[in-house]
Amino acid sequence: MINLTITKAAREKIRGLLSGAPIEQPVVYLIETSGPHKVPPQVRDAIERGADESTIQELAAQHLPEDVKNSPRKLHAAVYPRGQLPSAFLLKIDDIVFYVPPQLAKKIDGCVLDVGYDGFEIRNADGAVVMPSR
Repeated sequence: MINLTITKAAREKIRGLLSGAPIEQPVVYLIETSGPHKVPPQVRDAIERGADESTIQELAAQHLPEDVKNSPRKLHAAVYPRGQLPSAFLLKIDDIVFYVPPQLAKKIDGCVLDVGYDGFEIRNADGAVVMPSR
């Protein structure tokens, strides 16, 4: 069982997001984002012609500037319909259903979800920020 504590501020922010979502049986998935960044033409062309993922990643590594690769990340609550996510990874906390796949579960177990700069943050028992990654 995953142990994640949600602060009052984070709970209220998520509930506000869910109340405005036109989705039946919403599920929250905590995702990290960065950007916006302009996609280099080489990467854009590869995506448009349907290149495989390894080719796109290789081109991105070659053509994205270092500051983009190391840009700050933000943690957001994305909302999905329950039917689009595997039920084995759903976790209900304070009447909010979260999607927590195994790689996320390892990061957040024993942590606290709180409101952070321009989104959310997850802190461990020592208060160190675990997500978004720095």
